[in-house]
Amino acid sequence: MHRDPEAARAAGHQDVIAPPTYVVSLTMRSEAQAAADAFGDIDMADILHRDQSFTHVRPVRAGDRLVVTSEVSSREIDGRHVLTLETDVRTVGGEQVCTAGSVMVYSGEVTR
Repeated sequence: MHRDPEAARAAGHQDVIAPPTYVVSLTMRSEAQAAADAFGDIDMADILHRDQSFTHVRPVRAGDRLVVTSEVSSREIDGRHVLTLETDVRTVGGEQVCTAGSVMVYSGEVTR
C-alpha cells in the first residue's frame, strides 16, 4: 500500500499511502519550532527524547497538502525542563489526519 498503487487500491485507497511513521518527518520540524518559540535556542545535544505517541485518524495519502501545528507546555523537575508537545496534522481543507504527542527532557539553558 505504501509503494504499489494497485495494492493500495485493492485495500480501498485511491492511491499509495504513507507509512504511519511518515508523519514524524513533519511533526519534528513543527515541534522544534514550538520549543524554540517558547524557550529560545535549544541545543539538541541537551535533549532526551522520553516518549512519542500517534493517533491516526486516516493515513496520509499521495497528494495530501498538510498543515502541522504544535503546542508546547513544560514543567521543571530537578532543574530540567520536561517539554510536552501536542501536534495536530490536518489537510489544508481542515480534515484531521493525525495527532502526535511527544515528551522531551531538556537539561540546557533557557534563553527566553
